[in-house]
Amino acid sequence: QLNTTLAGNVNGSIIEATESIPVRVRIDNGQRSELTDLANMQLLSSASEQPIPLTALAELSLKPSRGAIPHRDGVRVNVIEAYIRSGVLPSEVLARVRDKMVDVQYQVPSGYHIEVGGESAERDSAVGKLLASVGIIFTLLITVVVLSFNSFRLSAIIFLSAFQSVGLGLLSIYIFDYPFGFTVIIGLLGLMGLAINAAIVIIAELKSSPEAVRGDTQAIVSAVQSCTRHISSTTITTVGGFLPLILAGGGFWPPFAVAVAGGTVLTTLLSFLFVPALFSLFSQKRAFEASEQASVVPLAG
Repeated sequence: QLNTTLAGNVNGSIIEATESIPVRVRIDNGQRSELTDLANMQLLSSASEQPIPLTALAELSLKPSRGAIPHRDGVRVNVIEAYIRSGVLPSEVLARVRDKMVDVQYQVPSGYHIEVGGESAERDSAVGKLLASVGIIFTLLITVVVLSFNSFRLSAIIFLSAFQSVGLGLLSIYIFDYPFGFTVIIGLLGLMGLAINAAIVIIAELKSSPEAVRGDTQAIVSAVQSCTRHISSTTITTVGGFLPLILAGGGFWPPFAVAVAGGTVLTTLLSFLFVPALFSLFSQKRAFEASEQASVVPLAG
C-alpha cells in the first residue's frame, strides 16, 4: 500500500499523437513532500475496520546515504531534463532556451561545457546517417539519368529542377509556419524525386517531337500541353494523399506532408515553364553549333 500510494500504480494509458503514454495513479505531491505527511499516512488492514497510521507500524527517521556521482565517458555530468506540453515541438523549446541564454549573456564556467541531448541529438544523429549515403545515391542517380538521355544538357535540366524543388518545399514550410526538422528533410528528398519524375516526363515528350528538338516554339508548347494532364493528375493525387496528414494536425506529420504536397504543386507549376524554356535554349544552341560546323563544299576546278 505504501509503495502504491507514493510511487503510484499504472492503470491504463492514453494515446498522444503517435505515442502511448501510461497513466500513473498516486497521491498528490503536496501530500508526500514532508516526513510528517508520510507519518500521517493511513493504511488499511483486514484485521481492523479502522485505518492504521504508519507510525503504529514503523519508526520514521532521516539518515544520510552516499550519493552516486554520475559520469559519462569518464567525465562528471549533470543532466537537466524537461517535459514539454502536448503539441509543442522540442526544437521550438530548445530554440527558446538558447535565445534566452543569449539574452542574459550566459557564460559557461571554466572547465564546463554544454551538450544538448534528447530529440535534438537523436535528430542530428539520424540526419548524419542519412546524409552519409546521399553522395552514393546522387552519383548513381546522375549516372542513370545521363545514360538514359545520353545528354549532359538534358540531365542538367532535370537536376536543376530537382534543386529548385528543395527551395519551393522550404517555401511551403515557411508559408504554413512549420519548423524545420528531420521529417522536413525526408520530405524534401521525396520531393526531389517527384520533381525529377515530372521533368523526365516533359523532356521525354519534347524529345519525341522532331520539331521540338530543332527548337520550334509551337512544337514545344504542344508537347508540353500533351503531357500536362498526366503530370497534373499525379500532382492532384499526391496532394490528396497527403491532405489527411495535413488536416490531422500535430507537430510530426504535418511538416512532412506540407513539404511534399506544397512543394509538388509549386514544382509542377514551375516545371511547365522552366523545363521547356531550358530545352528550347539548348535546342537552339545545338542547332547553332551544328550550323557552324557544317562542311564547306569546295568549288570545282
